[in-house]
Amino acid sequence: MKLFCTTYDLALHHPFNVSYARTPSGSAHVRTIVFAHIEQDGVTGTGEASPSKRYNETAETVQKFVYSLNASSLPSPEDKDTFLPAIGAHAAANTAAKCAVDMAWHDWWCKKNTISLGKYLAEEKLPLTGTNVTSFTIGIDELAVIEQKVREAEEYPILKIKLGTEYDEKIIETIRRVTNKVLRIDANEGWKTKEEALEKITWLKGQNVELIEQPLPADRDAEMPWLKERSPLPLFADESCGRLASIEGCAERFHGVNVKLMKSTGIAEAVKMIRRARELGMKIMMGCFIETSLAVTAAAHLARYCDYADLDGAALCENDPYSGATIARGKLIVPESAGIGAVLRV
Repeated sequence: MKLFCTTYDLALHHPFNVSYARTPSGSAHVRTIVFAHIEQDGVTGTGEASPSKRYNETAETVQKFVYSLNASSLPSPEDKDTFLPAIGAHAAANTAAKCAVDMAWHDWWCKKNTISLGKYLAEEKLPLTGTNVTSFTIGIDELAVIEQKVREAEEYPILKIKLGTEYDEKIIETIRRVTNKVLRIDANEGWKTKEEALEKITWLKGQNVELIEQPLPADRDAEMPWLKERSPLPLFADESCGRLASIEGCAERFHGVNVKLMKSTGIAEAVKMIRRARELGMKIMMGCFIETSLAVTAAAHLARYCDYADLDGAALCENDPYSGATIARGKLIVPESAGIGAVLRV
């Protein structure tokens, strides 16, 4: 087996700003993506890491993790019961790095056995919810730029709005001058007290808002039961929901969870998270970071088992190197070719 990685600079249509990470409007913004590759028996599987400083990962830490794996001492990728556990047990954290290897293995295994990832996941027998509509994300920016972004997203029926600023109401008022579409709000830990969060959520209830993501910082999770009890809108965990072990606590504090491959260490654990969240009666969103169509396509296969999808990561980019899942008027169209189904553009 050969295991190695490559990097790629992904350019964005607009700088992508959230409450805890902002760049000047109009500035160049590039995300460095790391691809992990598994080669064996003439078959190559490829996975993706989109590292986030919020989770203490960079392109350099991802590469360091991948190359710290000794391919000669790992179980054979043919052994599906031991290969991924060995990756998961190697070093703490590094969730996006582990995701890249997990995804590469799933791509390799499915190609090797000439099946799609969708068919492979069907064996998990998760209940189908049928969701195939993704929201489109509008990042924090100057009001005029936000209005421009909303107009550019005309084909999407649902918008996800990043808040957590000192001018949240002006952002919503600007958007409402352009459209009355359903909105999903992501505060990205930007509201600092439960009282501030409740006040803003109560106001947003009258703005055709469907749900709220991560209203408080993750280190204030102890205050979330108070807010959950009083909130007039469903609350979803994002930064508070990382891996499987976090699901139990989230059930007490939120109405739903946002599952992301880059946080879960990949497809295998995301499946377990979806199953456990269902058992606990929680709603589930399948989300993403800024990613290429490789990772977005992998997540799109899982979205059919979730209540909501926020899989626009590749649509925010100018130079996506892969073709895979496509979006037509907000609807996800997922390929069913062997492997993940994403193909490197020529």
